[in-house]
Formats: sequence, C-alpha cells, structure tokens
Amino acid sequence: APTLSVNNCVSILISSEFLRMGPLVRACERFGRKDMAKVAGEVEGKTLEEVTAYRDAFFQRGPAMLPDWDRVERKIQDGEKKLAQREEMQEALRAKVSKYDNPWQQLSLKYGTSRGKIFNEEEDRFLLCMTNKLGYGQWEDLKREIRRSPEFRFDWIFKSRTPQELSRRVDLLIRLVLNEVKEGGGPAGRGAGAKRPADAGSAVNGPPAKTAKENRQDDAAAAGSAAAEA
Repeated sequence: APTLSVNNCVSILISSEFLRMGPLVRACERFGRKDMAKVAGEVEGKTLEEVTAYRDAFFQRGPAMLPDWDRVERKIQDGEKKLAQREEMQEALRAKVSKYDNPWQQLSLKYGTSRGKIFNEEEDRFLLCMTNKLGYGQWEDLKREIRRSPEFRFDWIFKSRTPQELSRRVDLLIRLVLNEVKEGGGPAGRGAGAKRPADAGSAVNGPPAKTAKENRQDDAAAAGSAAAEA
C-alpha cells in the first residue's frame, strides 16, 4: 500500500472509498481544522495520523484540485467563526460569574430594553449560572437541571421551556454580558452582593415587588382555593 503524504494522498483518496471528503469537511466545520482529535473521531475506521495527513493534503492541494473549493473553504471558515464566538461567550460568562461570591443569589445584569416578560431575573440568574457550570450548548442538560431544581418545583412555565427556548434566552443574556464587557463595567462584582430590583424595597416604596414566578404561584393557589370552596 502506498505511504500517505501531503504529495500523494489527495490524488489517492479524493475519489476513492478510503476516505470521503464529507466527514472531514463536516468535522472541520464543527470542531475547526486544528482540533484533530475531535475531527478524527468523526471519521470512522481511520486513525488520527491518517486523518491528519489527509487534512494537511486537503488544505494544501484542495484549492488546485477541487472546482468548488471556495464553497468548501467558506463552510469551514463559517464554522470556525461560530466556534470562536462560542469560546468568547463562554469566557465572558465565566468571567461574569467569577465576580460574585454567590452568583446564584447575587448575579445581576444590565437589561436595558432586553428584559422581556417571559423570563424573570431569578430564572435568568439560574440560566447563566447553570450554563457556566454545565458548559455552553448543553441545552438538554440545562432543561433537566431546571426540572430537578427545588427552587422551581412550582414554576410550571419555566419548567416547560424547550431546549431551543433556553438556548435563545441564554444567548441573549450572554450578549448582555458581552455588552457590559465592552462598556468596561457592569453591576457590582465580588463581595458587593448587587441587589435585584425586587430586593430594593423600603419603608417609603413599600414591600419588594413579587417575581413573576411568585405571582404565578399565588394565582395557582387562589385557583385551588376557589375550587375547594365551590
């Protein structure tokens, strides 16, 4: 059998059954062309050394041998950009959480006009802290942790959110964190115990406002009482 090298493996492999381009392109798009351990794991039946040799030849000689090289390379570059963005988001989240002694209770955000009405601040805090713990992109695991959490045992709406909805919300929240980084600040950090708006009540302003979850719990309790009286 011929020895694989940058000089000969494209001509040997590119049109053969030994190794198709599809798995390599998809793996490079997903993991980047440098993470060869993960790339090789997506190519069945081939060793790391074999896949690495093909990768090297593919990128060196592909532009001259593949008529649709521009499209193939663009797909891989787009995937690598997404990976870089994901790493930036994960690092920004890690730095944000590390500012607080107890981020599960203290973490706060500058919402601006992005607060929305579907999620409350308590839920947002949990989403960010748990995403930091599990790793960005583990949306099924994030949903499972919400359902397991005693803190949300009666929060049926939050527990019913799909992984896709959680993903979109976490992406929005991390964009807020990135905006804080760009602005060079953000809410008070370690040891400051930045208060939530619900904690800011006073004798003048009255008791702290209830969260959306607490309001839903009160509504459910009232409905139950009404049914019992009937």
